[in-house]
Amino acid sequence: MALWLKILLVKGLKNYAKIFTGNNYCLSLKTLKSIETLLGPYQFMRIPKFYIVLGAKISQYNGKCVLINNKEIPVAVSYREALKAYLNSNKL
Repeated sequence: MALWLKILLVKGLKNYAKIFTGNNYCLSLKTLKSIETLLGPYQFMRIPKFYIVLGAKISQYNGKCVLINNKEIPVAVSYREALKAYLNSNKL
């Protein structure tokens, strides 16, 4: 299995990032921007300023938040249209 498939979400924390895989996480010395560049081709998307999520792992979206592995993450207003378009084309 490709390692990126295990990633649920990435949270940016200043000059490093916390990468969540299920109930575990690891820290990366890469910035969120550099991780976003690496993961972008695999349908990862930024939803608020400090999170990148794998679109396929979104289990619910209520217009303001997404649910990934029972973790609720707010979606910034500026990212809602892009997220809606992604979900409509991939049928959540």
